[in-house]
Amino acid sequence: MAAMVEVWTKRKRLLVVDNLHRLLNDKTEPADEDARLLLERISQTECQLLTLGWPGTDALGTSRERVLRWELEGIADDPGVQKLRAEGVEGEPKTIPLEQVVDKLDGNPKMLEILAVLIRENGGQASVLDERPDWIEDSMKPLYAMWEAIGPELQELLTAICIFRRGRTAERLERFLDRKKVQLGLEALHRWGLAKQVDGNQDWTPDHDLARKMVTKHVSEETLKELHGRAATFWGKEGTKVLGNRMPTRIEKVQPLIEMAFHLAEAGEGNTLVSLLNSSVGDEALAQVLDRLGAWGDRVELWERAVAVVSDPKNEAILRHHLAMAYGQLGDWDRALKEYEASLKIEEKFGDQQGIAASRHQIGIVYQLKGDWDRALKEYEASLRIKEKLGDQQGIAQSRHQIGMV
Repeated sequence: MAAMVEVWTKRKRLLVVDNLHRLLNDKTEPADEDARLLLERISQTECQLLTLGWPGTDALGTSRERVLRWELEGIADDPGVQKLRAEGVEGEPKTIPLEQVVDKLDGNPKMLEILAVLIRENGGQASVLDERPDWIEDSMKPLYAMWEAIGPELQELLTAICIFRRGRTAERLERFLDRKKVQLGLEALHRWGLAKQVDGNQDWTPDHDLARKMVTKHVSEETLKELHGRAATFWGKEGTKVLGNRMPTRIEKVQPLIEMAFHLAEAGEGNTLVSLLNSSVGDEALAQVLDRLGAWGDRVELWERAVAVVSDPKNEAILRHHLAMAYGQLGDWDRALKEYEASLKIEEKFGDQQGIAASRHQIGIVYQLKGDWDRALKEYEASLRIKEKLGDQQGIAQSRHQIGMV
């Protein structure tokens, strides 16, 4: 019991830090009453020291040159603050390499822990360092210890939460697990600080990031893949309702198949995933339906995961083509160009003339949108020559149209 109390106290401190960050940056009141009271006790000491922004990169973009943007607040009599003051940055934003931040606050271990937690709560970006500092790993120990304290039933629930993507998790869990068990479990997770109510919703929303960190630390990769396989089967049964002759006009209609695709990717089932993407939904393959219906940020995530698990190079070329299209729709022309060129390289290796023509045509479009007219014309003409050899009349017309626009 003593160990459980200790873990609870540490977790409550993490909640205090999270609420502190919200209070300083969003000017909102802490939602948790205990956290608010603890915050009042702590705010007059080390916690009023600073606010933090996201880690970023400088022009070189190397991981060792990641930085944190500091904005000093209130300024307590802290040795780390005094070092920063001595450099003439009092009251002014300052960009400092992460390694220097750690060095300057070396005399204040509690501030180092708070710094580590704030970094983690803002997406865990400190992990991009080539060598992860020990103090960051130490800040996660309360979460790892909590795994043993919460018991096997909540461990099972956290594992299920981990394999589901963000969204209406409670509803999805209730269709995948026993409903009453899910409701009681989510309420218990709230008491541990691992779930909360969002935007007035009465249901508890689990903290996916913390769930993933805890589960991946304690559950084997094989077990997670097996669970993703079970989830894929579950969504497959839901998805059979949209397979057939009806042409979907909204992305929600094919959402079960999208969920199935994500789980197949996580399970490493590349061949099954490709078969699913090629399956007919109305008069189109599912992959074409997804391209037509948009939600491009979601599509980028799906295509990237699919590329990572597919084993057949020819299928990889097709998936990279879809990925490039999604990046293009998001306006990221450099990433789109990179994926089209990767697809082209595979197609050239296997002599896929139709694929080469399609990729060169798309590469031409990207260069045209980037304002490189000469390179765009070169790609269009290369695509046209291949289409003429193949007798692809529709493709010839498309290429000539684009050449005319250049």
